[in-house]
Amino acid sequence: MTVPIEPLEPVCVTVEVPVDPDRAFQLFTAEIDRWWPLGTHSVGEERSRGVAFEPQVGGGIVETIEGAESALWGTVLRWEPPQVLAFAWHPAGTPDQSTAVLVRFTATAGGTQVAVDHVGWEQLEQPFVTRAAYVSGWPLVIGNYVAYAGAVG
Repeated sequence: MTVPIEPLEPVCVTVEVPVDPDRAFQLFTAEIDRWWPLGTHSVGEERSRGVAFEPQVGGGIVETIEGAESALWGTVLRWEPPQVLAFAWHPAGTPDQSTAVLVRFTATAGGTQVAVDHVGWEQLEQPFVTRAAYVSGWPLVIGNYVAYAGAVG
C-alpha cells in the first residue's frame, strides 16, 4: 500500500515548432514513430519497431516490438485536433499506475507553441524517482520532436 503524499509539481516542457497547429498535431501523433527515441525511451528499446497512436478517445498508444507482443504505453483521454491531446501514461504496462499527459497546441506568429504537462506522480510506487526521470526525459524526447518538425515541416 502506498502512503498518500502531497501532489508533486508537474513536469512541463513548452516549445515552438515552425508549422501550423494542424501539422504540429499530426507530427506529434501520426508521425510519432519518426521522432520518438525508441532505442532508449521505449519498452523494447533496440527491438522496438515503432509506436503509434490509435486516433480516438479510448485508443491506445502502442509500441510494436520485434519478437514480442506489443506494449501499451497509454490510453487516449482527449483527442481534439489540432488543439488538445491528453493521455493516461503507463509505459511500464501497469495501467493502475498511470500518470497523465496533456499536450496543447497553440498558434503563434512563428508556428505553434506545444506545451506538454505531465502530472499524477503521487499515484506511483516510486513517485519521486519516476518524476525525476521524466524531468530529464521529456526535454530530450520533445527536442527530437522539435528537430523533426523543423526538418520536415
